[in-house]
Amino acid sequence: MDFGVITAVHMNRVKYALTPKGFTKGGRVNIDAIITARSGSKGIYKKNTILLDSKPLIEYTLEAAFGAAFIRHVYLSTDDEALFERYKNYKEIRFIDRPKALADDQISLKDVLAHALETIRANNPDLIIILLPTSPLRTSSHIDAAVKFAQSLPSFDSIVSVSRVKIAPLGGLILDKYKRTRFLFKKAQKYYRRQDQPPVYKLAGAIWIVAPDKINKLNDFLLSGESYAFELNDSENIDIDIDTPCDVAVAEAMLSFQKERVSWDARGGFNVQRFYAHDDLEMGIRRNILDAAAYERHLQRYRFFLDYIEPSDVVLDIACGSGYGSEILASKARLVYGIDMDAKTIEYARRHHLRSNIRFDVSTVESFIPKERHDKIISVETIEHLADPEGFLVQAKEWLKPDGVLWLTCPLSESDSQQIENPFHISNISYDKLSILMNRHFKEVDFFSLSEQDIFRVDTLNNRTTYIVAKGSLL
Repeated sequence: MDFGVITAVHMNRVKYALTPKGFTKGGRVNIDAIITARSGSKGIYKKNTILLDSKPLIEYTLEAAFGAAFIRHVYLSTDDEALFERYKNYKEIRFIDRPKALADDQISLKDVLAHALETIRANNPDLIIILLPTSPLRTSSHIDAAVKFAQSLPSFDSIVSVSRVKIAPLGGLILDKYKRTRFLFKKAQKYYRRQDQPPVYKLAGAIWIVAPDKINKLNDFLLSGESYAFELNDSENIDIDIDTPCDVAVAEAMLSFQKERVSWDARGGFNVQRFYAHDDLEMGIRRNILDAAAYERHLQRYRFFLDYIEPSDVVLDIACGSGYGSEILASKARLVYGIDMDAKTIEYARRHHLRSNIRFDVSTVESFIPKERHDKIISVETIEHLADPEGFLVQAKEWLKPDGVLWLTCPLSESDSQQIENPFHISNISYDKLSILMNRHFKEVDFFSLSEQDIFRVDTLNNRTTYIVAKGSLL
């Protein structure tokens, strides 16, 4: 693969200088990255250059380092002549010639760092970021986030990336030589059930940030009593560590999923930050972790509505959820208000999808008091979650301007008395019921059937559901 793409990323990125704030030193903070890549590997032969989705493994880490906003220099510490030959003509990569004695699998990361610091000390780095090539899903944005976390601290010896252990060892069993079971800890039976276990974390290996003058305080894992954890989101599987062929297969599956479902092109150029499962986990909704259909349904709905938004519109995105729909609407509307009853969800929306023409607020539908009247109201699968669907329509009329329009989508039931299969739905909405309610409160009503499109025929909990779009106009 042409490695020139990495140089292009570095040359075109915006460079930032950190102000000290939480850092102990004054003036500009110089941050250098060291990528450690030894030639040997027990699990996979020549691991650093194996192809992962048609690209050498190490290039994922090189691209992440060059794309990070706060990194000054990128060093490659290696004893591998093949890596040197491959990348020697790329001037932005600075090589550290690692002795063979420091390339054994028994050598600690601290030893490798100490040697690297001796080599580059004349450049006076204030902080060192250590990146292992075996973490290909770690990106520039993760590095930048870790640096910002470091900046928020008054002082530290090191910062290490961690991920939560899905099944904590506290309730674990050990076997004696006769295969008899024993609890690992005396009180382990207390933690045998997953729901009883306290959060337990492991070193993720994706990012270390070290203050060079504190290296003598660190152990072989670059930890001390003043080390802080930068937690990786477990739904992104960033901490996949390439050590076996199985790890390669898992990483390729994740890369393929991201490319097909959440790439810039797949998102239609919209800033849908992560695949839908991530939003669900952030909000505590335990949906199928790879429910791409749910993600696609909601994305396509907002893209459908975007065709009917005018640049002068003030839009209300009612029950906006994680906020990416509001951002889609804001790409065209003058102003978008996104409200949701869950404070954690709105916090997520503000963190990932806030723009200058978006206002996110916490409110239930029933208690919402608008700051102004709206040209359009967008309601994606909200009405079936309400105990009083007609009351919502009455309120919506009051929130609209005299010529305003309500757009809503909902899953249709065969009848109002059908048993509700989705535990989050409170009201059954049949076509007849929705038609009566809409015509009762709006002067002009139109329905758009989406059932002929495959993506709208699939529902997470009830694959018999038909979805419909309803438009209610006041004029």
